[in-house]
Amino acid sequence: MKSSNFVKNIISKDKNIFNQALNNLINSKDVQLFVELDDSSDFIFSFVKEKIINEFVKLINKENLDVVFEFMKHYSYDFEDMVIMPLLKYANEDLTDRMLDIFECGDENQKAYCAKYFTKIKDTLALDYLKKEAFSDFYYLKTNCAKALKAFGDIETLNKTKEIILNSNDEYEKLAAFEFIISFEGEIDFVLKNCFNLPFSQNIIANLLDENSFDEIKNNSEDKIPDIFKVLMEGYPENISLNTIKYYEVQKYIRFLLNRQNNFNLALLLYAKAKFKEFLDNDNYTFDLDNDLKNELKNINLLLKDMDLNKLKIQYKSDNEFSAILDVIREFNSDEFDKKLADTINTQKISPTNLVEALEILSGKNKINLLNKDILQTVECIENPNLKAIAQKYLEEVI
Repeated sequence: MKSSNFVKNIISKDKNIFNQALNNLINSKDVQLFVELDDSSDFIFSFVKEKIINEFVKLINKENLDVVFEFMKHYSYDFEDMVIMPLLKYANEDLTDRMLDIFECGDENQKAYCAKYFTKIKDTLALDYLKKEAFSDFYYLKTNCAKALKAFGDIETLNKTKEIILNSNDEYEKLAAFEFIISFEGEIDFVLKNCFNLPFSQNIIANLLDENSFDEIKNNSEDKIPDIFKVLMEGYPENISLNTIKYYEVQKYIRFLLNRQNNFNLALLLYAKAKFKEFLDNDNYTFDLDNDLKNELKNINLLLKDMDLNKLKIQYKSDNEFSAILDVIREFNSDEFDKKLADTINTQKISPTNLVEALEILSGKNKINLLNKDILQTVECIENPNLKAIAQKYLEEVI
């Protein structure tokens, strides 16, 4: 069987073709076929993946178990169980010693599987390796170590990681620490108290929702649901894939906000209404979505259809609310907001970041002249030199 036909054959509905492909995968011990399967994962239905994994595991025995160790040379998140389940099935002292040797000397792919193995096989000899690799640059090795250390109850490493988030000035180091803590689980409140003002907040929230359902979030940090939804909406579709809208239970977030309407939540829902309508109306956003996800988009649009733009108040009560209002103004691009926005800038003290965003909107519509000359003094008092320079550039055209 040629590898070029391998994926086609292993997802075949024909039982004979499927079995032949599966047996070829096992008997050949060809890690490249495993790589090919993994590379095609996005185009394979979940129930087909589950079938491949289950049937593969059934065919693995003590005599052919070495094929699993071959496949450890390539880490696959989607097909991880093809490696882990047979290892756990035949776990004994000798096999665990072999896994410890691989954890010490193997590459990051192999170590990622080892870390997952030791989430179930709690051999204390693995602890030093788990702690060492907990700060690996390889995402799946780091997160599997976190899960294993959670199983061991290792609070020491968890606290070290929290210290990084609270004290480090390196944003990439903080992001890595958040990834570890989210995988460690049980730290939703800590994550949400410390992530929103960071450059990688969208990545962090996506990681959090990968691991936690809406109900888990609500039970831990109900007050943060509007902030989470705001980050999601700003992340779709450039930084967060639309394929996540059902898995992340976006409808539940919308219903939550609908049942607790205030000006902030209204702004979030109006912004979502505009964005989801754009997604549904533009094939560039939906061409690679399956019918189930397209229907989910339609259902979301129905939920949001009655959101009334005229009820939105242009006001500054908090950074987050005003930022959400600015998102709506940008998205709807309605002239009726111009004077209201200018009046808000003229009469209320606005944070420098939000002020610069508001000035950008007015400048783009040639409406800077709606501002009072007092704005010059306001901008002069901005301490951040970069924000001050940007604000002054917007103002120099007219004032």
